[in-house]
Amino acid sequence: MNKRNIVLIIVAVSVVGAVLYNMYLAGNSTPRGSFLFQSDVGEVTVTVLGPEETIRSGVTGQNGELTLEELPDGHYQAIATKVGYNIHYLMSLSIANGRTSTVQVYMTPIPPEQTLLTSTDPNAIIIRQGSSGTIEVTVNSPNDYECVVSLRCNQLPSGVTAAFNPPSFTLAAGGEATSTLTLTTISTAAKGIHTVNIETENEHGHAIDVSWIGLLLQVP
Repeated sequence: MNKRNIVLIIVAVSVVGAVLYNMYLAGNSTPRGSFLFQSDVGEVTVTVLGPEETIRSGVTGQNGELTLEELPDGHYQAIATKVGYNIHYLMSLSIANGRTSTVQVYMTPIPPEQTLLTSTDPNAIIIRQGSSGTIEVTVNSPNDYECVVSLRCNQLPSGVTAAFNPPSFTLAAGGEATSTLTLTTISTAAKGIHTVNIETENEHGHAIDVSWIGLLLQVP
């Protein structure tokens, strides 16, 4: 067999191999689509958790729109937050056949008489079993309101514990304070995407007000 025949055989085998490999990828790849979020206000932070077990996040533009692309088919949980707007907005979403899903985001302004504003950074987190992660929780007083603030989490997923540092503080009138929330999962913590509710209890005189904000936790 001469060199020319050997080269032709090698080229033919390479072409066939490439074709078969591409066919394999086509048969085993998951279609990828996107979410188009539309809000009536801009600068809303939208975070998505789903099958990839990675955080996808963005901020809506002045036109109130945000597109998150290259997402595999499947079910998702999303959270939308904006300082000065009521608590948070949770969504259960899905992508099918690699299409674009349009999602309406409804944000409600906090009323002027609201005593405290609470926010988290980030608004979603991924913590693997047997690990921990931290979130900054910020509370501020928009109306020159002075009080003692206590923070706690309720209805935590199985196998997840929460600790605030500090767990309480005195908030000066017109002031702001931050506490670090540490979420810890045991090795058998419930897998999935969960909502963690943070309660803010403030005491002023003989009255006690309780408000809350949520964040998303994914345990892969």
